[in-house]
Formats: sequence, C-alpha cells, structure tokens
Amino acid sequence: MTRVSRGATGAVQCAASTLVRQPSLPFRVRALNGIGQALRRWGANVGDFSEVSVLRTAQRRTGLSDFGDSDYLTPLRELLASYDSDTSLTFLGRLIARGMLEHALANRLRIREAAGGSAGVSPETIVRPLFVVGLPRTGTTLLYNLLAQDPAARPLMFWESMTPTAPRSGRGRDKRIREAERTVARLNRMVPELRMIHEMDPRGPDECTGLLFNTLVCPFFRGRLARYRQWLFTAAQQRITEAYREYREQLQILQRQRRNEHWVLKSPSHLFGLGSLLEVFPDAAVVFTHRDPAQALASLCSLTAALDTMSYRGVDLADVGRRNCAIVEQLVLRGQAARHAPHGSRIFDVKYEDLVRDPLKIVRLVYERFGYRYTPDLEHRWRDHLRDNPQHKHGRHRYTLEEFGLDRSHLPLLVEEYRKELELPQE
Repeated sequence: MTRVSRGATGAVQCAASTLVRQPSLPFRVRALNGIGQALRRWGANVGDFSEVSVLRTAQRRTGLSDFGDSDYLTPLRELLASYDSDTSLTFLGRLIARGMLEHALANRLRIREAAGGSAGVSPETIVRPLFVVGLPRTGTTLLYNLLAQDPAARPLMFWESMTPTAPRSGRGRDKRIREAERTVARLNRMVPELRMIHEMDPRGPDECTGLLFNTLVCPFFRGRLARYRQWLFTAAQQRITEAYREYREQLQILQRQRRNEHWVLKSPSHLFGLGSLLEVFPDAAVVFTHRDPAQALASLCSLTAALDTMSYRGVDLADVGRRNCAIVEQLVLRGQAARHAPHGSRIFDVKYEDLVRDPLKIVRLVYERFGYRYTPDLEHRWRDHLRDNPQHKHGRHRYTLEEFGLDRSHLPLLVEEYRKELELPQE
C-alpha cells in the first residue's frame, strides 16, 4: 500500500495552518477551572493522573480489587502519560479525562466479578451477531437503527454501553438508566450542537464504543493523546484480538441479563479491529457502509472540536484535523485489510448513496445475504421508524474540511485509493 508522510510522532502531516477556536463556557465552569489550576499550582493533588490513585479510586468505588490480567496496565499507562503531559487541558478537562478512566476501570472490576473472577467463566455463546461498521457519516446510524427494530434482534442500549454489569442490589436497571440520562443531559448542556452531530438516546440503541473503552484499546478516547495513539497504532495484532475477547465477555454478561435471537451492534471503532472481530466472532455477519472519506473526516473533526471545547483552553482546529487524518487513515487501512482477507467473504459492502436512496431495499438485502429471519411485520416496523425519524430531525450538521486547515489534497493517499477502489463519488 502507498505510504504517507509522517512526523516524529507518527501522525499524518496534513494540516498546514493553525486555527484556534475559543470555547464559550458558563461562568461556573470558568470558575472551576480557575480554582482548580490555582490548587494545582499550590501543590494539591487534584486532577492528577497517578496510576496508583486512579486504580485505588476504582477499587474504592466498587469494593472490588481484581482487574484481571495485567496486560491492561500497558494501555492504561499510555493514556495516563498522554493526559498528564497535555499542558493545554483545563482543570475540568483533567477531571473529565480522569473520570473517564476511573469509570472504565470500575467497569473492568465489575466485569471480572460478573464473569467469575480472573478465570473468566462465562458459558454464554454469542450466535451470529450482526455488526454495522463504517466511517462516520456513512449511514451506519440509519442502518443500525433500522436493524434494531427487529423483535428478534438484541441491540445494545446506551445505558448498557455505559455500565454493562448489573449492580448487586435490586433496581439495577433503573439506576443505570438514570445515570445514563444524567450523562446525556450534562453533555447536551455543555455542547448544545451535539444533538445535531450525534444524537444520544440514553434509553435507546447506541454504538458499543463504550464497551471498547473498558478494554482500554480504542482509537476514540477523547483528547490529543499523541503518545497513546502512537502505541495503539503500532500495537501487536494479538493485543487487539485480546481486547475483542474482553469485548465479547461483556456481551456474554449482557446476554445473561437479556437475550434474543441475535445481537445487532455498531461502532466506527470496529473498523480499527475488524480483523480481530472476525477472528473472535467466527460466525459474525458484517455490513460495511462506504462513502467519500472526505465527508467522514470533516464530520469527525467537527465532533472532536465540539467535545474538545469542554476540556481545552482553546481548540486548535489544525491539530484536530491532523489527529483525525491519522485516525481515518488507520480505520481505512485496517478495514480494507479485513475486506481483502479470506474472512472478507463475511463482509457485505453497502454504498451510502444506495442506502439513503432506498433504505428498505438495503435492509432486505442484508437479511437475504446473511439469512436472518424476515417477516412481513418487519417492513411495517422499518417504515414506521423512517417516518418518525426523518433525516436532520434536530437540525442540519454543517462542516467543511477547510475549517480544520484541510482540503482534499491532505487526505492520505491510501484513503484516496480506497475511494477509487469502491468507486465512491466525490462530494
């Protein structure tokens, strides 16, 4: 494959200028940042990224101590070092990053307990799961939500992706839903445009990136994370495969709580580990959606910039462009490798233009291609969902490459090769 130019950190050199967006934050957030930074200057250990501290906090929160195999410490240390060395993070940004890691570690502890300890005893069998994968803005959400309408399907709910294990006490489902509702409400308050970019329904189906966060091996952790992503992009394939075994274990735990005929799952992160996914789930069916990758890159940059407003003093849009170039390159590289491998026969390619032109035809083709049980009632469910969820329901999300110091010439060459191979029209 064609190589692209890389800098010392391994990131694709694609953004030529520095553009900075100054976040507009509520007074209470600005006050918190000011007080927090002052406390840190005075030597207080608040918002720190000490390995011992985050591990002990997760243990204290759960009352558990078994994190499982020590392999998780390598990505954890890369994440901690990346966040700790990021001098542009505000105090709130440090709290958000630390809280995200503590949440993932607490989930790991609960997962180990639910799976029966380090031995990982979990008798559940995942049968013929159906995965929707693709770059952002390629129609994955539309297709996933349609497939989730099947009464025989078992989609992953947003609240389950946040906390896959049920609490020991009763009313665990209600507690997890309330926590998810508070999280979504908080995000929508701080980033009002988020509903246009990626709507989250705390009670509805959502992508399973949250489960991948618990493995600590995922390209979509928030932040600049140059060191972590350099480790991730060069990690051995076996390490990615082991993360997917941990991901499967979470599905087994969730399946014990509620089962159905087959799982329906979705995340752009699955492109990064698609080869490992197909190895760990030998009877998985995969629908791979395709669109001009320039659209995916611009949309991913827009989402990243919106989320960065919560954590950075100023959002460097050119840096946003650079790091997302590198992520999109990895997703395309690894997705293409899986398509061209022998197990690529289990991947069904769908073009975005075909999906938006006739979504019902595409879902019927998916059922036909993989042999899932089709009933006439499904057609009515799909039509009702399309009627109740029109495109741009919460407003049109507008974005351009130029906002991030990019144009089409900055796309990595292998990404352009992918577009030409699939005969995807430029948009």
